[in-house]
Amino acid sequence: MQLWRSLAVAVLCLSASGFAHAGLVVVSDDRFVSNPSFGTTRPDPGAADFAAIALGPSGSASQQSSLSAGGFTATGGVSLANGSGEGGDSVFDVEFTVDVPTEFTLSGLIDATEEANTAFLGDSTGAIHTFAHNLALNGVFEPGTTYRLFVGIQTATGNTQTSGSYDFSLLPEPGMLLLTGVGLVFLCFRFTSKSPSPN
Repeated sequence: MQLWRSLAVAVLCLSASGFAHAGLVVVSDDRFVSNPSFGTTRPDPGAADFAAIALGPSGSASQQSSLSAGGFTATGGVSLANGSGEGGDSVFDVEFTVDVPTEFTLSGLIDATEEANTAFLGDSTGAIHTFAHNLALNGVFEPGTTYRLFVGIQTATGNTQTSGSYDFSLLPEPGMLLLTGVGLVFLCFRFTSKSPSPN
């Protein structure tokens, strides 16, 4: 029994040290909503949560989003009054890094005309993934690289008149080494619990 207890302590130490730094680290935050009549609203500096609506006589733009080491989530969009006018802009634009190699899952949708929506995940090496409507991507974030996630619906320029919305999440996955350690603890416990006790 002593062996599995020692392994359990070792896994907890891994979790408390190296894996305590696993997650998304925000470098810059340029989230905003705007409307030509209302103006532009941004989150307070360093704020994780952002909920705002920019309402004007011809439409509105809104966003509700949250940033944490455990992931990013956002919903937002643009609505036009009577189906025409200038709804405004709703933009999620965040740069971030990771301290350790981190698997991730991006999932969600952006529902707007191609003239109004923009969505991409890029990085400081020049790689970029663009999305039309389905925000779906799995991969690994690497330390030493800065990533940028941009999801936005922009109609205030007057180039297009449309309504649209988005809803997505970017979530880091648990570290494989930690999961392996937990599995070893479980197997060792099973082995020692089945082993006959010495006389």
